[in-house]
Amino acid sequence: MNAGHAHLWREWREHRRALVFLAVCLAFAAAALSTLVPMTALRGPEPVRWCAVLVAGTVLVSVGSDLFARERQRGTSAWLARLPHGLERAFAAKLAFFALLVLGTVAYGLALGYAVALARTGYLPAHVLDDLNPWSVALATLLLVWVFAASAWVKSSALSVPVAALFLALVGGPAWWMVSHAGTFGLSRASLDVQLGCFALGAVASAWVAFVRGELRRGARTSALAASLGVAALSFAPSWAWAGQKYLDLQVTTPRAVGAYLGRGERFAFVNVANELPNDPRTRFGSLEAAVLVDLETGERRTVGSSSRSTWQTPRRFNHGGGLVDGARLPYAELWDVPVLGTDFTKRWFAGDTALELDAQPEAPELLDELGWPPASRPSADEVYTAVSAGRGYCLRIHHSDDDRYRMLHWDPVTGICVDLSASLGLSAADGVLSAYVRDGCWLVQLRSAPPCWYDPATQTLERAEEIAPDDLVCGVYDDGTLLLLREGVPVRLDPVSGEVRALHVIGTASEAPRLTHLSGTSALLRSNGHEVFQASGPDYQKRAALVVLDARADTLEFLGDDTAMGSWVLARGERRTLVSDARGLLCVDRDSGERRRVLELVPDPAP
Repeated sequence: MNAGHAHLWREWREHRRALVFLAVCLAFAAAALSTLVPMTALRGPEPVRWCAVLVAGTVLVSVGSDLFARERQRGTSAWLARLPHGLERAFAAKLAFFALLVLGTVAYGLALGYAVALARTGYLPAHVLDDLNPWSVALATLLLVWVFAASAWVKSSALSVPVAALFLALVGGPAWWMVSHAGTFGLSRASLDVQLGCFALGAVASAWVAFVRGELRRGARTSALAASLGVAALSFAPSWAWAGQKYLDLQVTTPRAVGAYLGRGERFAFVNVANELPNDPRTRFGSLEAAVLVDLETGERRTVGSSSRSTWQTPRRFNHGGGLVDGARLPYAELWDVPVLGTDFTKRWFAGDTALELDAQPEAPELLDELGWPPASRPSADEVYTAVSAGRGYCLRIHHSDDDRYRMLHWDPVTGICVDLSASLGLSAADGVLSAYVRDGCWLVQLRSAPPCWYDPATQTLERAEEIAPDDLVCGVYDDGTLLLLREGVPVRLDPVSGEVRALHVIGTASEAPRLTHLSGTSALLRSNGHEVFQASGPDYQKRAALVVLDARADTLEFLGDDTAMGSWVLARGERRTLVSDARGLLCVDRDSGERRRVLELVPDPAP
């Protein structure tokens, strides 16, 4: 037996009684605790995983914290120091023993969990090792490694765990922040693996300096401990530098319009402004900065509210179900004044058409009253709904408050037809209607498991829309009956009667022939002589969708601003105006003429 094997055997001989005792106690504890777990839960993978974690943690903390402290308490470290390379070989044996202990205790914990589940349920849980979070495994391993290192710093094994916890609490905060927000800040997997490796190597190097160098130079043990702690802190230095740089980046904020509502008559816009934080790990925006009231006719704007955290809200009854529909404008807006400290807030109300402050909260009509929805087809009192535009009509998605199932009603205000398409056609939930455009004549219907179809509301029949290819994406329907499609990445306008196809001319982009994968805008009927704002996504627009303006009269699709910046989105859409948030503030697009006006400038235009 060589010296390395001898030291490894010595570690086993010194800890075998403790390991056997812990194995027996943990087996009885697992059997007793399993009686508290429901039988159905024992058939799943989670109890087995937790058994492995608790068994491994208990054994490794108990034994790992005693590896170096035992040598000092018994005085055997001085004997090891007199042997040729005794301390170095003893350290290598302890490290190898600890690594084998990690693998052995995890395997024992899994076997114990399987055995308990099999004894109580008669089944072996499946997929126990599937879908494990690699970061959780890596962090748990690192915590145990630092307990191993702390055992080399202290004289008593009872201090190993609290000292390791205190050290990680003082030094490891930025490292934890870095690991938990690596994806948010774009830290690559390779960079993170390198940093985690540095943490592990730092723990091993720190333990080596404290044990080997400290025992070889017994008179300079204090300086060896200081050097050991320095090595440990040095392994965290890259995470401190990285976290410090990201913290400085987060101090640079930019005001951004994050929400807007159009009042009745579309003269006034109620705009919420927030501080945009670059790559903020919690949310893209910080605290609200202001509630701004903008007169779209005169350009006058003023900040409203008594605090820096005031925010505009829509009336609950008018916003029932979670969304305003195209053409439905606010009768009034609620201003919530939120204090900096505390959760209490006060409400103020402003008329949507005059922007004048009201003395008391007015009565807001129900959204369905505003739309003129037929009373016989309205939801019951215990149902909630969301209303959205669907061509020239509207779609009402209704579900019971105690049930996940829902139904959709489509209504044509011109003909008065209101129908549940899935029920009318006898379709199951899997084959039901995904969306529909109400139009003159046949409606265009998209099913979940079939290409687009034409629905005849008079005969309640469905037939395949042969004019539309299976891979075409329907993006909108014009009021003259033509369709806006994406065909092989190219926006086209299709006349289903004549079969004529006209490709839209895309302008304002660096790419000569940009390929698009999606155009999302309004589900309302497109005006054949108007302008509409869409979000465009494609291979060149992965991070954030770019905005494009459709000129239906000229058959053009123009990118709004710099198509590579991709920092714009639609905040509100009315009958006459569309409000767009971009990097400089708020832009108003006229839906008839296509005119664009800067109605709120939050960031000055950089000098040329």
